[in-house]
Amino acid sequence: MKLVNKVTLFNSITTGLILLFGSILIFLFFDRIIKEYTYDELLNDARIIEHQIEAGVDIKILGEDKDVTIKKLEVGEPFRREPVFGKILVIEKQRPIRRGVSPVEKKIEKGTVLITTNIKGDWYQIICAKKKITPSELFLTSFTSIFILLIILLLITVFGNRYLFNKLFHPFYESLKQLRDFNLSEKSNISFKDSNIEEFSFLNEKLDFFIKKSQQDYAQLKEFSENASHELKTPLAIIKSKLNLLQQSENLSENDLIRIEEIQNTLQKTNRLNQTLLLLSKIDNYEFKETESIAIDVAVEMVLNDFSEMISLKKLNLHQSLSQFTIQANPYLIDLLLKNIIQNAIKHNYVGGKLSIISETKKLSIVNEGETVDVEASQYFQRFKKGSQKLQSTGLGLAIVKRICEVENFEISYVNSCGEHRIEIFF
Repeated sequence: MKLVNKVTLFNSITTGLILLFGSILIFLFFDRIIKEYTYDELLNDARIIEHQIEAGVDIKILGEDKDVTIKKLEVGEPFRREPVFGKILVIEKQRPIRRGVSPVEKKIEKGTVLITTNIKGDWYQIICAKKKITPSELFLTSFTSIFILLIILLLITVFGNRYLFNKLFHPFYESLKQLRDFNLSEKSNISFKDSNIEEFSFLNEKLDFFIKKSQQDYAQLKEFSENASHELKTPLAIIKSKLNLLQQSENLSENDLIRIEEIQNTLQKTNRLNQTLLLLSKIDNYEFKETESIAIDVAVEMVLNDFSEMISLKKLNLHQSLSQFTIQANPYLIDLLLKNIIQNAIKHNYVGGKLSIISETKKLSIVNEGETVDVEASQYFQRFKKGSQKLQSTGLGLAIVKRICEVENFEISYVNSCGEHRIEIFF
C-alpha cells in the first residue's frame, strides 16, 4: 500500500472514531441539557398557574388547557410538598396534509411536573405537561448531523491528504522514480532534484553518495573479475604447454606419466572453474539483457540431442513429455540452464537408470535416479556444495542454474526421495 493511502486510511479511521465517541458524548450532554431545560420550563409554567389561581382566575378556565391539570385536594388527602418530575405517553391526532384524509394518531412523549401548593388555606395539585425531544429524536438528529459531518471530513481528509502529499512529497516521489529506473550495470548518471525540505534534501544527498560509491565498487569488481580471468589464462596455458612437453619426454616412468595426467586433470578443472566464475560474475552483473520468445519444448529437444551420446553410453531409459509453451527470456541463459540441469541428471544417474523430462504450462520437471546426496535441499544450489566429490565437478553448475532463475524471475525447487532426484522450474 502506498504511503499516501496508508496515511489517508489512518486519518479516516481516526476521524471516524473521534466522531463516533464525540457523538455519544454530545448525545449524552444534549439529552441532559434538554431534560433540565424542559423541567425548568414546566416548573415555571406551574408557578405561573399558581399565581393565576392566587389572583382569582377560575381553575376551570385554567384547566381547559389540555396540558394543564388542576385538582383541589380534600382535607386529609396525602400529598408531596416538593415538585415531582416525570413523563407520560399520550396519543394525539395529527392534522392531515391533504383534505379528505383521516387524521393520523401519533404517540408523543411529554415531560410532566407536579406541584402541591396552598392558596388561601386550600391545597391545590397542579400538573403541567409539555412535549420534549425524546432520546430517539435526539439520537436521530445527532446521528444525521454527525454522519454529514463525517462525510465532509472524510472528503476533506482524502482529497486534502492527496493534495498535501502530491505537493510536499513531490521531491520524494521523484527520487523514488529515479531509483526505480536506475540500473547499476548501466553507466547512467542519476541526479536528484533540490528540495527545500531538510529531510528530503538529506535523503537525496545520502542516496547520491551511496549510488556513486556502488557504481565505483561495481566497476572495480567487474574489472577485477575480467582481469583475473584473463590473467589466469596465460599461466594456465603455459603450464598446460609445459606439461605436454614433459609428457613427451622419453625417460619418464609410468608413475611419472600418471602424476602428469593427474596434474593435467586438475589443470583442466582449474580452467573450467575460472571460466565458470567469470560466467557467474557476468550473470550477477546482469550482462545478458537481450530477451526473446523461446519455445521450451524445442529448447529441451536441442539439449537432449547434444547429450544423446552420453545418454546412449549410460543406457538411460529416457522418458519425455513436452507440452508446447513459450517464455520470454535470454536464449543463452536458457540454453545454459537446461544444459546444466540435464547434464547433471545424466552424470549422476545410474547406468541403465531412468531419466524423465516433463513440461507442462509454465513448468519443467527433470527427474533422475541416483545416489542419495548428503546435502540438504535448501543448500543444493549453493556454490561449491557437491553431493559427489568427483574431480571433474566444479560445484558451480547448479549455482549457475539457481542464479539464472533469480535473474529471470523463475522459481526452482529440489526434492530428493528414495533415490529419486527431482528438480522443478516454474517459469
